[in-house]
Amino acid sequence: MNDFISRIFGKTVGESEYRFPTGTPLFITCGYSVKYLTFVNTGALLVRPVDQSAGLKAVKKQIPIIESTTGLNVILEMDKLTSWQRTCLIEAGIAFVSGTGQVFIPFWGSYFECKIREKAYETKVLTSAAQFVFLYLYYNDTKAFGVTQISIAKELKISKATCSRAIQCLLSLRLISVSEEGTATLIRLNGTKSEALNNAIGHMIDPLKKKICVNTLPDNIEYNLSGVLALSKRSALAAKPGDEGFAISKSNQRLIDKNSVVDADRFRDLGGFVIEVWNYDPSVLTTTDCVDDISLLMRLRSNSDERVQNELDVIRREHGLIKENYKQ
Repeated sequence: MNDFISRIFGKTVGESEYRFPTGTPLFITCGYSVKYLTFVNTGALLVRPVDQSAGLKAVKKQIPIIESTTGLNVILEMDKLTSWQRTCLIEAGIAFVSGTGQVFIPFWGSYFECKIREKAYETKVLTSAAQFVFLYLYYNDTKAFGVTQISIAKELKISKATCSRAIQCLLSLRLISVSEEGTATLIRLNGTKSEALNNAIGHMIDPLKKKICVNTLPDNIEYNLSGVLALSKRSALAAKPGDEGFAISKSNQRLIDKNSVVDADRFRDLGGFVIEVWNYDPSVLTTTDCVDDISLLMRLRSNSDERVQNELDVIRREHGLIKENYKQ
């Protein structure tokens, strides 16, 4: 017997073998294991999908078929359910039991355990990974069709665990939505692109991890222009010698020749180049030799130079940013 049902309802629940009636569709007989349960003189079938990764949409369609074929109430047994899946099943009136501490059997009783997430997601600030995922969704305009978590992790070259935490962070700030469509779980921005960006901009962070001064630029590293150098490429603003910067990913930092690194004093006296090591890969979000607009805005938004802020206002207008949302 399911251990959780036994723990909640006690030994008064009986269990016996059961075989689906003749004529039951093959996708039911082959797709589910089944037990017959009794509790207080009422019976029900405990059905368990053979494939626990089966899409919830298909399962929701098949449970009513089992009930109409057998004439019995059905309890769906799953190893785990997300809070969103649990809500969908409750709204559909489908009884279920989950190993994660959830029992919803309206004709017998219900019990739910709520495990509180770590407070890391109770934040007003995006993590660097969450900002990376958000900007990927923003620039790729996935609103119409959505994108899977696996696709995001693959495109951004981040681990599934990192991507999952980033998505939870974005969900906690209501910047994205997640929906089940067929066998796929699709992720989209909430609202239009402009609405999503205006909602997110106040939570965004400077992507910079550290700066490294060098006397020569390495020719074995892919980099994108950042800071004032990038701003000067798209405007009449003139860059000065030593202006920042050349953005690279954390993974490329190890490729910098240590012999080319200089300290701050020598950099001020003799000049050189400033390499910006970013918390996410700047090359993924752009198709030019400059970093993307919104990351550039985050890098320079605290710059006190009025000329810089005037040029940043051009970026803000181009992306439909409302002034109140990005005022520092």
